[in-house]
Amino acid sequence: MRKIATEQIASDWIAYARYDANKAPDEVHERGWLIYDTCHAQPVVAWEVIKAVVSRYSEGDLFTDRDTEAKRVLANTAAVPLESLLAEHGADFIESLEVEVRRDRRMFWTVGCVWRNGMTEEVWTRVQRAAGGTTL
Repeated sequence: MRKIATEQIASDWIAYARYDANKAPDEVHERGWLIYDTCHAQPVVAWEVIKAVVSRYSEGDLFTDRDTEAKRVLANTAAVPLESLLAEHGADFIESLEVEVRRDRRMFWTVGCVWRNGMTEEVWTRVQRAAGGTTL
């Protein structure tokens, strides 16, 4: 059941992130932002959702000069749920993030879009290192 919920939250986030800022219909916005609430209340689930979102796109759609849906959605994923997760629960997830970045170039690309937000100095330093020093 949790896997289904994880995949549904990922799908809802992607549906929301496809819209320009503040242009999503209310229902899409409400369902899409469940990922944000999950980052605070259920961080383990949120991490699984973030990985599920990243896994839906190909490396070829990220490592290209073209503007792609993958770039837009994963940049938004970095800017909202991933930053929130790391700001609030970074000490608990930084090691998993580092492992995932080494395992998956798509996560590496996504982490490069993360801003510091409210992360501790230690977590932020490790995020920057994981992103190869390329965070925004």
